[in-house]
Amino acid sequence: MDLPGRERRPLFVSVLLHGNEDTGLAAAQEVLRRHLSRELHRSLLLFVGNVAAAAANVRTLPGQADYNRVWPGTPTPDIPEAHMARWVFDYAASRRPFASIDIHNNTGLNPHYACIRHCHVWTAPADQGLFCGGAFDRGCGHVFGLSMR
Repeated sequence: MDLPGRERRPLFVSVLLHGNEDTGLAAAQEVLRRHLSRELHRSLLLFVGNVAAAAANVRTLPGQADYNRVWPGTPTPDIPEAHMARWVFDYAASRRPFASIDIHNNTGLNPHYACIRHCHVWTAPADQGLFCGGAFDRGCGHVFGLSMR
């Protein structure tokens, strides 16, 4: 989905890459529900991944590739899922997102965690704590990043 917002440069969010990890989908649905009657602060590219596996409440269907392993650079670029992922990747790249977030949840009892591949960090005024550059958007609050308040 390519949804417009006040800030034209989009945030890319992928959810449901594994059918049994639905917290990202629930979070995206809640954000969109809250914005039914008002514009998004930032344009949003939302990729909802493995819907078929989600319908069966499994990570992947039998014989299906893991959606986490089909993106550009995969050793299996000729499978249907890799073609789909290449299209999504190329479309998102053409829109020049300011950040990309891939939301998963654990299926076991694990602590909360996040992985950040690249982040410019600066210290904001004392009342704001430490934020991840480019990821804190004053228009909509924390969309992603580090907050050590």
